[in-house]
Amino acid sequence: ILDHEIVLILDSILPLCQQALYSKSSHVSRAGEAALLYLVQIDYKICAPLLDFAMRALDISSVTQSHQAPAALSTMNRLILPSLRKSPSIFLERLPDILRLSLAGIDSNDEDKTIRTLVFYRTLTSWLPVGNEEKLVETVSSQKTGKDEWRFGEGGFMKITSHDIDSKAYWDSLKRLPKNSILFQKEDAQPLDQDSHEVRQRMINLAEEAGHAMADWSISFLDRIYGLFRAAGEQEKVGKSHRIATKHSSAADVAQARHFTRILKECLRQIFAAMDSESFICAINSVSNFLINETHPLAVKYASALCESIAATRADESDKNISPGFSNLVMPLTAELRTLSNNSVLYRIRCLAGAVRRAGVEVLNYREHVLKTLDFTFAHRDKRVFKAGCKLLRHTLSSQSESYPLATDSSPRVGMLFSLGESAQLNNDKTRWHVPSGEQINFVAELLSIYVYDRIRNIPEYSEFVFVDSEMDGDNKISSKQEYIMEWRRCLRVLRYTIRGCPGLLIDMSNESEEPDVEPNEHAMKLLLDSAAPIAKSILLSSRERISRIIISLLSLIAKESSSHDTAIRISKNDSPRNMNVTTLIASDIKICKEVAEISQLLFARRSASFRSQDAFTVWKAQKDLTNDRVVLHHRKEIGAILQKAGCLSSTLFQTYSDGEEGGKLLPRRMVSNRVEIFLHSFQRSSSFEIPRRLRRERGLCSSSSTKLLSLDLDIESFKTTVCKLVDTDDSSAIVFTNEGDALDKYEAILDGMFALTCHNNSLVRGYGIRAAEYGFSRFGWLAQERVPRLLSAISLDDQQCEVEYGLISCSKLSLKDDPSLRKRLSEVLKGACLILVVPRVIKQIMASEEYRIKLVKALSGTQHIISLLPAEDMQKMLSYFHQIFSTFRSRFFSMPVMTKEHQTLHKASLSNLLDLVKEEKKDDTDVTSSLNWRNRLLVCWFVTTLADKIYFLYHEKSIIDQMWETCIFIIQTESGQPLQKVALGLLGRLVNISQHNVGSGQSTPSTPFHQKMIEEDFCRDFSKALVYNHKEDQSVGGGHHAQWSLGVSEIIRDAASNLAPKMMFPFLRVGRSNGHFKVTHVQLLNVILESMGSEAIGKTVDHLLSIAKDLAASPPSEDQRNQLCTSAEIFCGVFISLLNRQDNNINQLTICNKTLLPFLDNVIEIIPSSVLGAFLDALRYGMTKICHSLYESLCSWSIKKIENSLWRSEDIETSAVDGFAAQSKWLAVMNVILIQMDFQTDSTDHVSWDTRLSLGKIYSQQDADNNSPNGLLANSWDHVCSRLLPRLLDALGHPYQSCRERIASVLFRIARCYQSQGRYGENGDEMTNPRATIVNKILSLSESTDKFSKVHQHSLITSRLFLSYCVHHGEVKHEF
Repeated sequence: ILDHEIVLILDSILPLCQQALYSKSSHVSRAGEAALLYLVQIDYKICAPLLDFAMRALDISSVTQSHQAPAALSTMNRLILPSLRKSPSIFLERLPDILRLSLAGIDSNDEDKTIRTLVFYRTLTSWLPVGNEEKLVETVSSQKTGKDEWRFGEGGFMKITSHDIDSKAYWDSLKRLPKNSILFQKEDAQPLDQDSHEVRQRMINLAEEAGHAMADWSISFLDRIYGLFRAAGEQEKVGKSHRIATKHSSAADVAQARHFTRILKECLRQIFAAMDSESFICAINSVSNFLINETHPLAVKYASALCESIAATRADESDKNISPGFSNLVMPLTAELRTLSNNSVLYRIRCLAGAVRRAGVEVLNYREHVLKTLDFTFAHRDKRVFKAGCKLLRHTLSSQSESYPLATDSSPRVGMLFSLGESAQLNNDKTRWHVPSGEQINFVAELLSIYVYDRIRNIPEYSEFVFVDSEMDGDNKISSKQEYIMEWRRCLRVLRYTIRGCPGLLIDMSNESEEPDVEPNEHAMKLLLDSAAPIAKSILLSSRERISRIIISLLSLIAKESSSHDTAIRISKNDSPRNMNVTTLIASDIKICKEVAEISQLLFARRSASFRSQDAFTVWKAQKDLTNDRVVLHHRKEIGAILQKAGCLSSTLFQTYSDGEEGGKLLPRRMVSNRVEIFLHSFQRSSSFEIPRRLRRERGLCSSSSTKLLSLDLDIESFKTTVCKLVDTDDSSAIVFTNEGDALDKYEAILDGMFALTCHNNSLVRGYGIRAAEYGFSRFGWLAQERVPRLLSAISLDDQQCEVEYGLISCSKLSLKDDPSLRKRLSEVLKGACLILVVPRVIKQIMASEEYRIKLVKALSGTQHIISLLPAEDMQKMLSYFHQIFSTFRSRFFSMPVMTKEHQTLHKASLSNLLDLVKEEKKDDTDVTSSLNWRNRLLVCWFVTTLADKIYFLYHEKSIIDQMWETCIFIIQTESGQPLQKVALGLLGRLVNISQHNVGSGQSTPSTPFHQKMIEEDFCRDFSKALVYNHKEDQSVGGGHHAQWSLGVSEIIRDAASNLAPKMMFPFLRVGRSNGHFKVTHVQLLNVILESMGSEAIGKTVDHLLSIAKDLAASPPSEDQRNQLCTSAEIFCGVFISLLNRQDNNINQLTICNKTLLPFLDNVIEIIPSSVLGAFLDALRYGMTKICHSLYESLCSWSIKKIENSLWRSEDIETSAVDGFAAQSKWLAVMNVILIQMDFQTDSTDHVSWDTRLSLGKIYSQQDADNNSPNGLLANSWDHVCSRLLPRLLDALGHPYQSCRERIASVLFRIARCYQSQGRYGENGDEMTNPRATIVNKILSLSESTDKFSKVHQHSLITSRLFLSYCVHHGEVKHEF
């Protein structure tokens, strides 16, 4: 592209992009920003006018443009990097005004504008430092590219790509633009020489002014942030009228609030990281004064983020890790807490928790203050303060045990003056980390020992508790037992937050072992522990085992109480807590169960304190895409493609890596540092999957069996003894248990404990249990295999021999006793078992085993008996749980080959059992005590359909095959109009297709019981009724409500319909179907059945079916009339295809067609309503695709004869055909369908495909057409059309009725279309009549009519117009209209 053409392109596109920026549509606005960024990367001179335009929108004095402020902020955000890279003076000259004007964007009443402002500041401080500290302007590295980065020649690829925009021709083109153009340049304008002394000195001055402006702005920015925090509390009181800091009631609100918090945290962290020492000290003083002088409990989350950002670890001049922000905040935040109100205490504790989060080693200098604050919060009676103390403990542990980059590592790397905007790199500038020291690990062990082990060990006996208020009477008085339970709640919450704080240090590794096959993150944690003191190392190494055993003991206690019948009776009677023992209170306490489940979830899946690391990577990729230089990127790809085609990829001048500026990648230091941290988090997350695999491998190498740690023999005294021993860190015998079994045993025990929770009497606890079990299976999926048989036996009531195995109670024993409380308990256990069975890893194990699948089929087939045992209020709920299992099984079902004899025997026995169940004597569906009601029969029939395998036909298993055929016959005859009949049709279709595919070529299909039954007229009538009923839509019953159909029935019926016949596409042509209710699958099913019958049997069956079809066609008006008429058309089509494809002699085919099929159509078409004529038209059309073209002549002659005898003539009196116009329209429609199939583009079986026509020139050659081609076979039919039909239609152009005129025009168009597509249908070289010319001449002759005002002439013009309309909209040029 020439230089002046580039200028013209930019000049024409820029105004459009500028208007798109301020569009009301967010999609258009974002598209305008992206387009503008690409244009700016082409020519940096666009930045100046666009920045000025955006600044005018930010000026508060500009009332007419204030609504453009959000878009202006986003625009400036996109312009920062291009302007700094190409010409820094453009942006630096305007920076003071931009900083002053943009501060108003932090508006508590406009969340969108606030977010855009924060994003703008985050981007600005990612490229420009705050202040003028000398360290920030030192050169980072003289080597600009790494050895593996993409580079072109000797480098300077960016200068090469931007050379054109500084050429003289380009500047001359800019000067010739109109003065109102954005790109216009004055006559004296010229490109700057970046290497000149004047320009360099000017840039130095601008950079210094920018540093001072940024330092002054930072304090004003903090003041605006404080105002935002103050307004957050007020808006919280108002409600949801404002979005910032509101109470969220939906997922969208939560996501929006989380997004705002993330943006605020990133912005604050980056601004403080970019500050020089002087500016940072001023910021610390400002934040400290704000936190001490003001309290905003409703904005505590944002205040915590502020404290975290300013207290993050930094590097001082001697490269030592310090945290001056934490040092200045910890003393004021922890002073005089006892004299403050609860809200003030909560606010300060949360701020301290934020400050300590990334404070690093500085926390050790103030460990006493932290410990005193933790003691104060854990002794506080207010639950909010206690929770804040838990957060403080968690963040303290995380800051001392985790590795994270230093805050100053994200500061912008400004080397030499002209390095502004250059991409950051890791080459010679590695990420600087905070790595925990041995003292910090010792502090973590101390916190764990004091606030977990000592707290649990010091829980008093419940008899030692006193009443909280002795003056309270009755139920308002809190008993000592309840206080004991509350203390356990607190201990478990502290334990949960402790695990969240330091999960990485809680490793599955003994003190002496040196496993070579450890995961990298696990190995790193082991090295950290080696740096600690021996006592601290011993505590931390055994902590995962200790905590796991504590949780297992609690789960054992809960499982024991859950399995007790006396406890179930006591809870069902809502007994007072005062009358319950401590064990029952622990087992029935929802909060204790919740804490245990969440701790188990953490033990299963958490190996580091990082959370939602996947989300962070998604956000990082989105930010990266906004910084890439698209111009350089596309240049690189184009050059790479050229070099690849030229075979020059081996050259040392070209490398395929696209890193660095030469490859178009432009990343600030903040994003480089974040990416490295995200990579670390991904390693830590992968360890939660790799460590369980290592433990499994170790068990396999040792050939050891698992040890059951979940015990039901644990009483309250044994529980106390066990727990006290586990938390005794001074007693070396306390870790003797680590030698019992292997490391996997504790996870198996916890998983079994979750099974016990899923059978809890409280629905909330069941939810907690199943959620934790899912997490467990996601890491220890192989443990599901040995638990599947127990789960299947539970829902089958076949667990008489099982007491309490894998945490599940024996359902069979619960069902034997007729006690309402035990029946209620039975329903709870069954619900838990069902919830576990639908876990993906569990259902995967079931699907992988033929034995398990058969057991599940048997279990689901007998659910009615189980439901009848449950209380009335749980019957419908239990039905939903069973359907959930079936739905999951159905969605994952796949057919497995039955290979072994054992599987064949099992498969055969199961199928035979199911078939016997289906044929049981039908009972009253309302009787819940019946062994198998209609719902179970429906499921059984679905299972029979899916289990029907071709192996029985291959090995001629006559007993099973005959049993399946008899089942179909039995259901079709007995279940008239029921859903089961629809499923039986699906089974019939599957059997028919399997039997047909297993018959070899030249072999006759063996006679089956179904074929023998089809000879009987009564059965044919039942079969036809089944087809009629199969048309009914489930949602039409009960006015669109599922009144008749229960849960899951529609899915079963849909699966059955897919088995009727193989899937196919109809119609193949551009002309669509005439009736949407005509089912091709019914035709296919009937065709396959008739084709496999003998000559004598098919004659009788066809007579019965055609007689039934006639009766259906003559059905009186009713709600089923449409379905009956469609079924009549389907029966005719099936018979039509079967008879005309069966005979080998054409004479017999013509005889059958003329004497059997056409007379049927004569009778039927005359009596059916016009509204369902489309079904018969589709039937005729589908049938014509399956028969030979030689039979088209008979159909064509028959249809033309009907038209000749009935169609209106021009010499007739206009009222003479009043009684027959409907019949005329029908016969014209039939002829139209025949012409569609006569089209050379047809989809018939002997049609030559379009790709063959393109490759064979003789297809288009008139001399090479023979009698065997579609042309030759249709010659006689075409002769009838041209000689008989065409003159008759042209004579009827003036038909008095609109419907007939439309049909006539359509048939004329089809005639012209056939001639056009095919050329001609002649057998020799003689030219035949050109119907198109005949039609056009007839239309033109209308202008010469002498009686132009007659109705006949006007009707002829209407028909002509319709014909031309069809030609335009359905012909070759239809895509142009």
